[in-house]
Amino acid sequence: MTQDTKTTGKWRSWLLIGSLALNLIIIGAIAGSALRGPDRAPRGKMTQPDLLRDLVQAVPKDQRGELRKDLNAKRDELRGMRTEMQSRRQDLVRVLVSPEFDISQIVAIFDDHRVILSRIASGGHEIIIRRIEAMSPEEREEFAQNIERYQDRRRKSK
Repeated sequence: MTQDTKTTGKWRSWLLIGSLALNLIIIGAIAGSALRGPDRAPRGKMTQPDLLRDLVQAVPKDQRGELRKDLNAKRDELRGMRTEMQSRRQDLVRVLVSPEFDISQIVAIFDDHRVILSRIASGGHEIIIRRIEAMSPEEREEFAQNIERYQDRRRKSK
């Protein structure tokens, strides 16, 4: 009888381990897609990173050098925010595999991600706003035309 119990116990242990691994894979896939969210939006939808990138590219050519200098001045601040993001992702992994799993910790990590992404976008917007403010009416018109051109390209690529 002890022999049967040991055999059944091993089988159940492997089944439990397999089930746990599958659950972690599913949770990881869901969390991964949530973390990538803005960068992996459905086709045709403009996301904040896309919009910011298009705005930078739409700046008139003679203003781009100054814009690069402004962006480079913020590089260390942005790098710190990216490091903070990576740290929160590591926290996410730690919470997902913790025996004392608490969904409120996941929610807090995702809230932190939204705040960090918002700070990154706000920093870029501030720089572009200063560039727009320094533009002549002709440069603003060129800027507007460039933005429309990027939007048209996006519409055609759908």
